Amino acid sequence: MFSGRRLLILLLLGTLVLIPACSGEKSPAQKPAPQTKKPELPEQFKIVVKETDAIIKEADKKIKLDNYSILESSDTGQNKDTGQQKETGKKESGQGNIKSMLDNWQKEQTSLKQIHRNWNKLQVKATQAGLNMESRHKFDQSLDRLTDSINAKNTENTIIKAIELYDGFDSIAQVFNTPIPPVYYQTKYEIMKASALAMQGKWEEGKKQCQHMLREWNTLKMQADKIDNQVVSCTDASIRDLCRAIDNKSVGLVSIKTDIAIENMNKLSEEFKRNNMTGKK
Repeated sequence: MFSGRRLLILLLLGTLVLIPACSGEKSPAQKPAPQTKKPELPEQFKIVVKETDAIIKEADKKIKLDNYSILESSDTGQNKDTGQQKETGKKESGQGNIKSMLDNWQKEQTSLKQIHRNWNKLQVKATQAGLNMESRHKFDQSLDRLTDSINAKNTENTIIKAIELYDGFDSIAQVFNTPIPPVYYQTKYEIMKASALAMQGKWEEGKKQCQHMLREWNTLKMQADKIDNQVVSCTDASIRDLCRAIDNKSVGLVSIKTDIAIENMNKLSEEFKRNNMTGKK
C-alpha cells in the first residue's frame, strides 16, 4: 500500500506530465504548414488590360478630335465672314471626316467584347485563386457601366468608366503570380483618375487624387530596385510633373504630362517583364 506522502508525490508528477499537453503550446517538432503557391497570371488578364487600354486610347483620341472640330468650326464661321469660300470648303470637308471618325465606335465595341469574353474565364480562375466576392462584384459593376457608356456612344463617360475598370486590376493581380507588381495597376489608375478629374475642371479633386497617386507610386518605386534606374527616374519625374500641371490648373499641360507619364509607366511594365524573364534564365 502507498503511504499518503508517496501518493501525493505521484499525483504531483502526473500533473507535471499533463501540463505541457494541455497548455496549448505547439510542439517544438511541429513543422509550419507550407505556403500555397500562387497560380501563374492567366492570359485572359493580360487581354482584359490590353483591351481596356485600347478603349481609353480611342476615347481620348475622340475627345481630342472633338475639341479640334470645335476650333475648326469657329474658324470656318470667321472665314465665311471674310469671303474665303475655298478655304472654308476644305475645312468643312475635314470636319465631315472628323464627324465620321467620332461616330465610328467599332474599335471600342470589338475591345469591349474581348473584355467580356475573357473576363468570363478570368473571374472563375481568379475566384479559385482567392479573389473575394466583393472585388469580383465591383469589377462586374464597372464593366456594366463601361458597356452602357460605349453603347450610348458617350465619349467622356466611356473614358471615365474605362478608368474605373482599371481600379479593379490591382485586386485581381494580387491573387496570381505576376511579373508586374499589382500596385503598378493601382498607380496607373491613380494617374489616369487625377488627369480625368483635372480635364473636367475638378482641380481640387485632382489635387487630392495626386496624393493617392504619389503614395501608390512610392510603393511601386520601392519594388523597382532591380529596374533600370533611368526608366524609374523618368517615370518619377513625369508623375511629379503631372501633379505640378494640376496645381497650375493648366488643361493643356495636364494633357501633355499625362501622355508622358503613361508612356513611362508602359516602359516600366516592360522592364518588369524583362527583368522577370532574365531572372528565370
